[in-house]
Amino acid sequence: MNKYQLTEKLSTEAPRHVLSVGAISTRFFFRDDDDTCYTLQSQIDYMIDNGITEMDLWLAERETNTPYFFCKHFGECGDKSEGGCGKRCEGYKPRNGKSGVCKHYGYTYERTDRCFTLKLSDDVVFQNEC
Repeated sequence: MNKYQLTEKLSTEAPRHVLSVGAISTRFFFRDDDDTCYTLQSQIDYMIDNGITEMDLWLAERETNTPYFFCKHFGECGDKSEGGCGKRCEGYKPRNGKSGVCKHYGYTYERTDRCFTLKLSDDVVFQNEC
């Protein structure tokens, strides 16, 4: 049995879209003003750790053709034009072990208008419950 239910909040003029919940790596923003998005599993873990049974999430969409990237090693954005990701970086580790794209190189995401309600099932055990 699923330990959560994810349903999309629909506006009157928005067409209905189905989210592929099987893709647990789909990313969501927790608040309107968040800079960082997290996977669905991370959001569920946050809810369990904080005793939250229901919250709204905004679907994140990967940005394409941007002049910047996200460095997973340092947890911050970098500018592609400055050459911040490469041999000069102390966290640089090529994916293939020789040269090329760093294994810490990541994408940036933007918040969409698609809002979802994530609700945990009643049988979830919270951290403060033993």
